[in-house]
Amino acid sequence: MLRIFANSNYGLSYDDELLAEGFAYWLLTKQSMQAKIWAFWNEYFTSYLPQIRNKKERKCKWC
Repeated sequence: MLRIFANSNYGLSYDDELLAEGFAYWLLTKQSMQAKIWAFWNEYFTSYLPQIRNKKERKCKWC
């Protein structure tokens, strides 16, 4: 799903780069669609990303 919004593999490598690419995507989107794109990114960064980080942290503790 993120592949649709991230333009490069580099953007998928780091959270900061993903945020930057997401913002650029939102900025370049037609105004009529910006609210939907913003809602997607808000949901991802507030709900899904923390869960992903928690899973990674749990895995690393057992390494």
